[in-house]
Amino acid sequence: MLTVGIAHENSGLHEAPAACMEALSGDGEICQRHNTTQHAANGLEVDSHASSVRTALRKAMHKRHVPELYEAIEMGRVAGLYAVELNSASLALDMQRRNDAREHFADAKLIGNIADMKIALKEAWDVGLAATEFEQALRALEEESGREKARVGLRAVACGATIDEFRTALQEAEASGLDDTELEIAKAAMAVEEQRNIAR
Repeated sequence: MLTVGIAHENSGLHEAPAACMEALSGDGEICQRHNTTQHAANGLEVDSHASSVRTALRKAMHKRHVPELYEAIEMGRVAGLYAVELNSASLALDMQRRNDAREHFADAKLIGNIADMKIALKEAWDVGLAATEFEQALRALEEESGREKARVGLRAVACGATIDEFRTALQEAEASGLDDTELEIAKAAMAVEEQRNIAR
């Protein structure tokens, strides 16, 4: 009888947790609702992150700043934005890189710095500017190289050359398209040298 009583009591002990679990779970409905709520919360977090990345992408496209566009596009890829959004941003990036290359070359050309022009020309090549623009850039670089060569020639003859050498250097400078101010300075220097020769 004692054994049976103990077995009965043990049976009750084992049944109690199962009953409690059933009561707590409500046939699994409470747990299911909890899981559904958790999934919904996770979904809202993902949507919120994607929305903030999308906003950053739009701002970068509006500002047209190349480094920001690169960063925003990469963030968009990680966040899983739609391909059409990323494609639009990539097109904007390519367009801005070309515009920047044009501006950089124009600035270098305006200053007349051959080294900067060469760097800008390489940039133009890298971003895939049209061949017509490329040809214009090459011509501009060749012209500026010719002018720089003429400047060097004028400086050389100014340091002690014959009048004939001076005239030749001046003619080359005029042919290269050197600006009027530089030509006038060279002509004045040649006139001084001619007066010295006469005085001798």
